[in-house]
Amino acid sequence: MRVTLACMGFENQGVEALSAFLKAHGHEVALAFDPALFDDKLLFHEHRLKSLFDDPEPFAERVLATRPDVVGFSVFSINYPWGRERARRIKRRAPELPVVFGGIHPTLAPDAVMSEPAIDHVIVGEGESALLDLVEALGAGASPRALPNVWGRDADATVWSNPVRPYIRDLDALPLPDKDLFYDLDGSFARAFQTLSTRGCPYRCTFCCASHYHRLYDARDNPIRRRGVTTILREITHFRARHRVERVLFEDDVFGNDRAWLREFAALPARGRAALQGRDVSRVPRCRVGAAARRRRLLQARARRPDRQRSRAPPPGPPREESRPRGGGAALP
Repeated sequence: MRVTLACMGFENQGVEALSAFLKAHGHEVALAFDPALFDDKLLFHEHRLKSLFDDPEPFAERVLATRPDVVGFSVFSINYPWGRERARRIKRRAPELPVVFGGIHPTLAPDAVMSEPAIDHVIVGEGESALLDLVEALGAGASPRALPNVWGRDADATVWSNPVRPYIRDLDALPLPDKDLFYDLDGSFARAFQTLSTRGCPYRCTFCCASHYHRLYDARDNPIRRRGVTTILREITHFRARHRVERVLFEDDVFGNDRAWLREFAALPARGRAALQGRDVSRVPRCRVGAAARRRRLLQARARRPDRQRSRAPPPGPPREESRPRGGGAALP
């Protein structure tokens, strides 16, 4: 089967993971990428210039030019309208072509997404095995009605759904992400190498979409899964040998909550030089883990030293009188 994965605006690690998994099981994958000039829904928006480039018809033509058997869209809430409009244009031209939506927005609101007639299936939660099963069922002419993580629609427009399968526990068993899908399109993507050391978040912050996974999956199923340092090193060295990688960005929900893993990770530069023996490499690229881990360490340090916090409190006794005028008024007596 030939699958075309569509996304917009920026490199999508979910698309890379899905592509690698499908290719590892013998399927062909093409990327339909919309640079979303002047309106990437995340960093930059200029309405007047956006209107010059925001035409869904050429995108639909590019998707169909790949001659797909299945089209998959990966969307967030901010760019779901973008994907929905392009799915409509594709369906007008190819009504029988299956269109599948996945990503965090379809996971949060699958019923709302399935109310769009141009969308045939939704995948909720982790998508590798679910998308593979769906693609193979469609290719074999079998019904996908019993597939975990998959929502669909019968011929009479009745929407059906299935519960999710357990989390993928062994992340090291997954193939390396298919970053060439983006890097071959635009080499500048490789300069800021994006990766993940974990999947899942232990917290239940109500403002964060990650908390939904605690309700979606079995509460007894630990959401935190961690990749081995060796796997991460293999990924970095593999792509750095082929592309110009200048820095590594870890996009984890929470980075650094496993001290044993961090101690092993701290040896990464030396191990990287050993792994790259015979190559013209002087150092492993810089790694940035973001401000969240630094804030967490700072809060933990403060919690361990309450005496220091008390020393910053004002001394006991009556408040000092104000001797300067405030806001231009007269001085207090």
